[in-house]
Amino acid sequence: MRFVQIFILLAFYCLEAKEMMNIHLPQKTKTQLCYKLSDHECTQEEQLQYRNYFRLKNDRLMMFFNTYSKNALYPNGSLNIPVVVNLNGKWQVIDSFIKDDIEEILYDPHDGIWLHTISKRKNGYSSLYYSADELNWQKIKLPSVRTFQTMQLCFQPNQIILTFQRVENDNVKAWVTTYQDAILPEPTWRLMGKDELYQKVCIKTSAYNNGWRFKNKKNSQNILFQHKYKNRVISFSRKSSYLNTPIHKNRAIKRPATITPIRPSKIPHIESG
Repeated sequence: MRFVQIFILLAFYCLEAKEMMNIHLPQKTKTQLCYKLSDHECTQEEQLQYRNYFRLKNDRLMMFFNTYSKNALYPNGSLNIPVVVNLNGKWQVIDSFIKDDIEEILYDPHDGIWLHTISKRKNGYSSLYYSADELNWQKIKLPSVRTFQTMQLCFQPNQIILTFQRVENDNVKAWVTTYQDAILPEPTWRLMGKDELYQKVCIKTSAYNNGWRFKNKKNSQNILFQHKYKNRVISFSRKSSYLNTPIHKNRAIKRPATITPIRPSKIPHIESG
């Protein structure tokens, strides 16, 4: 009986090993990103660079790419493009631009996505973006608080609170409005009283049905995600250049997912950063 159990376990392990797949970033997706970001192919002087990720529901990942120019005043540029990949290895370049450096990405209680950026070109000023479906992004008009250096998001059941702080004198102010109002062209932000600031309760929401885990150290030259429950890994270089697959910048690219079977023993073990 024990021999039968061992045989079943070995058979199951072999079956799982055959299904292990490595999902690569397709060459045409890289080229499409280069044309959207810089209107030409990426080169050694202006490379395509991975910057951030966000775990979406239904086992999807959203990654952000920009161009890296070592000798530029701002090497990481000012534009980011989101790309979504699913568990089957299908990549989709989102037709939206996110400006400045991404500080944080969060879900609100209604599954909306809020993205906070900081501009190194404008004394660290914050910007806020919103998407209801991760495909269409809009920039949110913030309260007139340009003298404040930091911003924090707080989600409540029906309201969003933005807390701003001056670093030099620890001055704190917060503005609140409903989710529906915040996404209007001219939202009505209400300045909160000091007695309200310490009564707020912030809700934290995450993508519960997502098993992807980032496995790299911060300064690694390669990007590796591994799924906790499925035999899938996503891997590619942090920076790419010399992409010689010219396309017309306005033409959509359709390409099957690039998926390569690999053995479990071939997956590098990299501690999380």
